Amino acid sequence: MGGFIPQRHVALDTRLSVEEVVASLSRAVAPQGTRDSRRLFRGTVAEHGFELRRVIAYRNSFLPRIHGTIDGRGEKTRVALDMRLESFTQFFMGFWLLATVGGEFVTIGGALTGRLPAIAVLAPAVMFVFGWLLANVAFSYEANEAERSLTVLIRTRPPRPRAERANAGAADDSTIDHA
Repeated sequence: MGGFIPQRHVALDTRLSVEEVVASLSRAVAPQGTRDSRRLFRGTVAEHGFELRRVIAYRNSFLPRIHGTIDGRGEKTRVALDMRLESFTQFFMGFWLLATVGGEFVTIGGALTGRLPAIAVLAPAVMFVFGWLLANVAFSYEANEAERSLTVLIRTRPPRPRAERANAGAADDSTIDHA
């Protein structure tokens, strides 16, 4: 997260191939515009990327829009996630936060000239903190859930035969980078 409007960039590395990642995501994604609550996400998946939103049973204006790229890197595949608020929510929260900053300057001026009681300076500050916390806490919760679900999806391989598992010996070296 950075700045006043929440966003998150994450890179997930997996030993799955690009094709396996695309297949796993495709099984978990309902087409855009459908109400299939049995799927984890709604959106589109293509060979080298995807656009998703989590399927939830409640309303949340802070549900991240997830843009992902899938990049094969030798024996590994990197799935880069860019999670952001919807454009309207970004605009509204930007307006809210800027309006509260402007309100703070007005109330400070009023308090300094004696037209407003000094305590009035707290109202815009409280509104700013409330808006910032609301956006960041709600977004972080939803982004964490999406990241957890995507991490599970791209790390899941079809079960290997027992003999192959016994000979594998090497642990899965999948990693997560929070940018």
